[in-house]
Parts: sequence; structure tokens; C-alpha cells
Amino acid sequence: MTLFMGYYIIELYRENWAIQYLDIDNNKPDNSLKEIITQYKQLDVKMDRINLYYYYTLNATIFSYFINLLLMIKILKDDYHSSTTLSCFVSFALLVLMKLYNSYTVAKQSVKNDKMMSAYMSEFVSFNVIDADYLITTNKP
Repeated sequence: MTLFMGYYIIELYRENWAIQYLDIDNNKPDNSLKEIITQYKQLDVKMDRINLYYYYTLNATIFSYFINLLLMIKILKDDYHSSTTLSCFVSFALLVLMKLYNSYTVAKQSVKNDKMMSAYMSEFVSFNVIDADYLITTNKP
């Protein structure tokens, strides 16, 4: 549970950071952010660090969840009550596995391709430019 909470905190922090400092421009390709963000070294380093924290925390969470699933399967095998117990376990496990799979896809692509993908939008989008409000505060074009 602690790993899941830590994973969600990092995911929320990552998403809020991306919303604050980055933006989505449909006129530019998804992978254009790295070319632009290198002009802002501080943002580049922060983005890479956040993506790595997200990726490593997610991997630890997935590992612990699989151990938890194996232990729960043993408990269900030893104390089987009814099909209701089994159907609740399977539906909950599938729900969590889908969330972890989608997050893993986002995290792996973000680290591998050096970009910032959103984990919350129903269609995965990639932040690909610096936010205009941030540019105004730093007086950079």
C-alpha cells in the first residue's frame, strides 16, 4: 500500500509539473520537446529526474503487486468460499493490472524517448513545448 501511495504521489507531482511548465502544441511533433527543453537546462534536468523517479517507483510497485497477487492466490486456494470471492478478486486484480500497465507504458516511453507523456488523458498525449506562461516569467522567447 505504501508503494502504491508513493507511486500515486509521484504520478500526481509529475502530471502537475508537466501542466505547469509544459504545453501541448498539435502543430509540432510529439518528440519535439527534447530539442526545445535543452535550451532550459534546469527544466531538462528536472524532467529527466521526475521521469526516472516515476519509472523506478512504478517498477517497485509492480514487483510488490505481483508478490501480493501470488500470496492472495494462495489464500484463495486454501480458503475458497464461493465464486463471488473469486470474481471480486479477479475483477479487482484486472483493474489494478490495467492501471499499472498503462502507467508502465507511459513511464517507459517517457524515459526511453526522453519525453513527458501524460498518464491521465484517455488518449496518451505528449507535452511537446514549453508553456507560454513560463516563457513570459523567464523573459525567454
